[in-house]
Amino acid sequence: MRHLFFTGLLAGVGLCFAQAQTFPEADIQTLSIDDLIEDLRADSTPGNAERALQEILRRGRVANLPALEDTLLSPDSQQRLLAAEALLSHPGYVPSPAWFEALIANFASDDIRGNATRAYLLLRRSRPYAVSPLPPQIVARLHRALDSEDRQLGFHAALALSWASDTPPLPQQFEILVRHFGSDSVELNATFAWEAYRRAMETLRWRGDSLPPQIVSLLEHDLLSDDTQRRHLTAAALLMVIEHEPDTRHLMEVVDLLRSDSLPDIPHAARWALWRTRDSMDPAVQRALERVLSSDDDQQRYLAATILCATPSLGAEGRYRVADVLIESLRSESGVQRAWNARNHLWDLGYPLPPYAVQGLERALDSDDHLQRQLAALTLVNHVDHTEATPSDRLCEVLVEGLRDDDLVFNAHDSLDFLLRNRDLGTGALEAALDSNDTQQRFLAAYILGATGRGERLDDLAEILIPNLREDDVMGNALMACYALCHLGEAIVPHLTPHMEATDPQLQAGALLVLRDILEPPRTLSDLEERRQYHAITQDFADPAWQRIIHVPWFWQETRVAQAME
Repeated sequence: MRHLFFTGLLAGVGLCFAQAQTFPEADIQTLSIDDLIEDLRADSTPGNAERALQEILRRGRVANLPALEDTLLSPDSQQRLLAAEALLSHPGYVPSPAWFEALIANFASDDIRGNATRAYLLLRRSRPYAVSPLPPQIVARLHRALDSEDRQLGFHAALALSWASDTPPLPQQFEILVRHFGSDSVELNATFAWEAYRRAMETLRWRGDSLPPQIVSLLEHDLLSDDTQRRHLTAAALLMVIEHEPDTRHLMEVVDLLRSDSLPDIPHAARWALWRTRDSMDPAVQRALERVLSSDDDQQRYLAATILCATPSLGAEGRYRVADVLIESLRSESGVQRAWNARNHLWDLGYPLPPYAVQGLERALDSDDHLQRQLAALTLVNHVDHTEATPSDRLCEVLVEGLRDDDLVFNAHDSLDFLLRNRDLGTGALEAALDSNDTQQRFLAAYILGATGRGERLDDLAEILIPNLREDDVMGNALMACYALCHLGEAIVPHLTPHMEATDPQLQAGALLVLRDILEPPRTLSDLEERRQYHAITQDFADPAWQRIIHVPWFWQETRVAQAME
């Protein structure tokens, strides 16, 4: 069922557009609105209805609304459907009972392929949040259609009723939806049935009602079906029945639902159902999940690992394999969201991390995947912060790499914070980054070296930091540069002196501020109070320069200001 929902949905919407176009563009633009509406009928001219609809949509005139609303009463069901589609394109149009009737007329079986799907998709489009009730006569009409001998009409009525959140779902509605869980020749049936079942269950919960017992019995019976798709969707449907206690047979089917080719939302619903049994998991189910750790399906492997990592009965070998899967999931092929979640799930293995997880993360520091390297490094940083472990040189190199301007969020922030707090680590990697081709990495490396008083490459630090005192469009860089230069001490004075007469006011003020604090630091509280009248760089912090931010810049979510004079 891979990509079933999206490919099928597009097929249903665009079905009629595949018809041939038979007359020139210029001709249709000369037709009146009445002629265009006439062409919406089902007839033997290929493509004329779709071209007429597109021309009506292109014109988009409010003056056309009365003629289109009158067309909702036409005896031709296709003409009514396309008129309803044109009306819905007008901003602010509120569908009337006649509008809904025009759609329901197309639910029944006929010779026009795709009209029923198109009508249902229009109804969904008209009710994106289903916050307003369906007209009572339309609800009654749909309820009657549930008992129709026309299976297509009954099915689409059941689908439509799932968007009537103010109306309690009927047992017939659930039964029809469940009957369409199986494999058949209509690609969208199972997708729509599952989605409608899920919405109907949400309505039941909101109303405080329970699924009728006969429907639970029907679902339990269908777990024995020979149709794999029916068994899988039935298992997923039972997951939403809170009163239903899953047995081993049910849960074994649920394990298969973790695969990436299941319908949307089902894998995560399956994961939730298995996860809530983790404290007393059936041994057969646990063995099945452990086998999944060797699956060729990345999602199934990852979801199984996120369940097992919190399962108390998991043995040592299983925990090693779970750690390997989660560390593998840090790669960019998994997607950024899953990679970050995998990083968080690693902590379910223990806090601080067990040795086998630490070893796996250390190996990941040499990965050819940038995301995996960065997430492994940030995870090890958390581990180091809560243990007496000594960070490796390789860890510091990857953290310095994380100072670059990349697409990741918070890796530069966390790397900067760690390297500032560990003043004797990563000096070689930071000095090498002073020659980087990445502006952000070069500046942050200089900031860390200056703020921690490592001025062995003083000329390079001055060349990078002093220009950042200028007035520019980079928020906070002057404040950071000011602090770093001040902590390089008197050795930086010759580099700053030429800028005392700079034409850039902020550069001049910053240079004077740093020189004042280096050469004439405040030594008493009255000196400190006197300095507070100066706001040379920012209105947020008072002088002197060394009293400014020490760890992470405030615009990166965290502010740490020195509280005492050295």
